[in-house]
Amino acid sequence: MKLQDIFVKPVDRNIEGVIKADDESQLKSEVEEYVITNEVAQRLELFFEAYNDYQGKNGSWISGFFGSGKSHLLKMLAFILENREIDGTPIVDVFVSKCEDNKLLAGGLKKAAS
Repeated sequence: MKLQDIFVKPVDRNIEGVIKADDESQLKSEVEEYVITNEVAQRLELFFEAYNDYQGKNGSWISGFFGSGKSHLLKMLAFILENREIDGTPIVDVFVSKCEDNKLLAGGLKKAAS
């Protein structure tokens, strides 16, 4: 068995080291491959709870170390809240499928996108 046979996607494909907010050339793979860890899920629950219960606040702060995924998270949030589609599939649906076991987050995602 070869290493390439273990992975779904080609291991020799170009993978950008830095996510650029205005670059949509790899958007489909960025969305499909975005991993919602337990910690990210917890923070997204809080974010969508506040976002969906708007009370005059007009901003959020994303903080983290260099290379921790702040820009990637922001890019994904922007497309979710914009209710953007990729190949006819709403990005929010892709993210809801990533958190099927977390009904609170899935519901927050759906409500925010609507």
